[in-house]
Amino acid sequence: MAIFCTVMPFLLYTTGLKKLEAGKASILATIEPIVSAIVGLIFFQEVFDLTKILGMICIISAILILNLNLVKAKSIN
Repeated sequence: MAIFCTVMPFLLYTTGLKKLEAGKASILATIEPIVSAIVGLIFFQEVFDLTKILGMICIISAILILNLNLVKAKSIN
């Protein structure tokens, strides 16, 4: 059980990250807590409270702000 629940997902995740460029890999790693919270909501009926929702909004906002800054920086150069 440990192999299928811990080792295999870790190996697949790290193998997938090797094939991405650094910027996309960091965005993927940043979104991971949001995905796990949504999976918990759907499959394990976890309760979404205000702090979880605010945390998700903060993470998504940070990703959007960073991407907007990158787009502006590319357009200036």
